[in-house]
Amino acid sequence: MPAEPLVMCGQCGRPQRAGESCIFCGAGLPPPFAQVPSSGRDRVLQAYQPFLEGDLGLARRIRLSARRLEWYPRSGQPVIAKVEQLERVSLFSRPVWESLAIGALAFIGLIFSSHWLLRGALALVVLLAVAACFLQKRYSLILKTRDGRSRSLDLGIGGRRAAVVQRIESVWDSLQPALKHLGIAT
Repeated sequence: MPAEPLVMCGQCGRPQRAGESCIFCGAGLPPPFAQVPSSGRDRVLQAYQPFLEGDLGLARRIRLSARRLEWYPRSGQPVIAKVEQLERVSLFSRPVWESLAIGALAFIGLIFSSHWLLRGALALVVLLAVAACFLQKRYSLILKTRDGRSRSLDLGIGGRRAAVVQRIESVWDSLQPALKHLGIAT
């Protein structure tokens, strides 16, 4: 099955099938490129050219081509997964349990402290740690391969209305139909 070209809306940045206007925001869409690669080398190179790139801020990017899903973290080596090996890609969110470790240490200090000012400060730290745990979420992209292995890509941490969470959800909303089009379950 030949891949259908997707065009990127210049207004909202979401990929979609070629048409007159964007199905999300109604803005006019650019015409799809009609140039078909002439040589085998050109077809191979085009398969590796990303047709979707999601910017998560802080130099973190997700790129998708017909052959690869690429994750560029803020630091460290990029993670590159071959599309034909991927069975499922899903977005996963969970509370930030790590903040409870700080709360537990502050609670231990609260139990053993005798000065009222120190006890008040430690009680405040415990409350803030519990609030940080349940008011924020850690977002990850879970890649499951056809041989049963899975890998988690940490996308970010934030509250429901934080800009980073809105970017993550926007990138996921754009990535999901493109992955389905490539035959990857979401």
